[in-house]
Amino acid sequence: MYKDYYKILGIEKHVSVAEIKKAYRQLAMKYHPDRNKSSDAHLLFLEISEAYEILSHTDKRRVYDNLTANTDTIEFKGEKVEFEEMINESRRKAQSYAQMAFNDFLNRAGFVIATGVRATINLSTLLFSGVFFFGGLYGIVTYIQDVIAGNIETFYQILVRPIIILALTGVGLLSLIQMFKETAGKDG
Repeated sequence: MYKDYYKILGIEKHVSVAEIKKAYRQLAMKYHPDRNKSSDAHLLFLEISEAYEILSHTDKRRVYDNLTANTDTIEFKGEKVEFEEMINESRRKAQSYAQMAFNDFLNRAGFVIATGVRATINLSTLLFSGVFFFGGLYGIVTYIQDVIAGNIETFYQILVRPIIILALTGVGLLSLIQMFKETAGKDG
């Protein structure tokens, strides 16, 4: 008999993939071995990850639902062999997730923002870089407006303000470039 993956994730059978992912995230955050030191956390995390690996993929979920609904019928025997392979693959992934440091798990398991086809970007890095870059651009625009309006009179306004604005913009731009280079290196 197969495990009840829906029960493991605490969800109903009719839920969407987004709801499966939400349930998995909550449980994974709670039971990842780096965050939860209880004796059963490792095994619970493995079960949660295995359930997610099956239910979050449409084809695997279809096979699982067919097998669990029709365990005595012969017509699903071909799928049964395929499903055993899927279970083994899901268990290998779950084991690798459990062995990762928690932050590596978050990045690897999809708790990041996707940009482009293969690249993934850490949200905090993107936010930091964006604030500096776009804040700097805003500073450049307001500085140009002040120059056109003739509001630039002091040493600070003439020299220091543009240097600070360009430095902020540069820090943001360099951070974005570095982030994309690191991401390309991970995915390439």
